[in-house]
Amino acid sequence: MKQQLIRSLKLNKELITSGLQINEFGNGSIRYKNLCLIKPTGANLNLIKYSDISVIDIIKKKIISGKKPSVDLDIHLAIYKNYKDIHSIVHTHSLYATSWAQSGRPIPCYGTTHADYYPNDIPITKLLNKKNIQKNYEEEIAKSVVNKLKNLKINPLNIPGMLISNHGVLAWGKSSKEAMKNAIAIEFIAQLAFNSEMINNKIKKLQTTLHKKHYYRKHGPKSYYGQK
Repeated sequence: MKQQLIRSLKLNKELITSGLQINEFGNGSIRYKNLCLIKPTGANLNLIKYSDISVIDIIKKKIISGKKPSVDLDIHLAIYKNYKDIHSIVHTHSLYATSWAQSGRPIPCYGTTHADYYPNDIPITKLLNKKNIQKNYEEEIAKSVVNKLKNLKINPLNIPGMLISNHGVLAWGKSSKEAMKNAIAIEFIAQLAFNSEMINNKIKKLQTTLHKKHYYRKHGPKSYYGQK
């Protein structure tokens, strides 16, 4: 367990050093057996120890050890409950991706860099209504994420993550290293899309044939990208 706690603390510190986050915003978590190891809420990552990392029972939502967990805990737990192959989640307010989230727009695909990661636009959750916000805010965000994935009929491991409307970014992976790598990729793609629209306000989405070629050569049943 000690090594997992150290890894969780390292993951959260990387949110700052990667440039994806400022101050105490954002959080990262790791699944370890039936437990979620997540950043304590409002924690100063320069001061906390690995033993301060919040350890939560994924099913019972019971605090096992550590400090009070992130307020976004419900979002992490919902993903872990519904998708057993996801072992790490990163939530950021990174500059360009969050700008798209705040605009309420999915990120359109304008080039092959995006297509290497997503079969379509980078999806965004639906807006929450007043009742959802006031009553069970984090739980409703969690539901909106899971519902979006189910509506898309996609295995979340086949995409790096998605946008939370008006809020920020969720990235995930089979490991903390992969989740962080995916969060960085989403931010990079978001900046490319923003810059592309600034350069050409009449830009069109990448043609479907080229989009599919790039996505499926990496992710399809006959993928041939990378070493075997």
